[in-house]
Amino acid sequence: MALQEIRYEGWIAIEQERDPRNNATTLADITRSRQFLKEQGFG
Repeated sequence: MALQEIRYEGWIAIEQERDPRNNATTLADITRSRQFLKEQGFG
């Protein structure tokens, strides 16, 4: 991954575009996103 190649150790920001009228899966979606980032070495 590019950030690992340059030894980046700062913050990253993740945006999740959502329809505010459909928030039934928001927690599950962000949980999966966080797990993916951890598997990639962030967190």
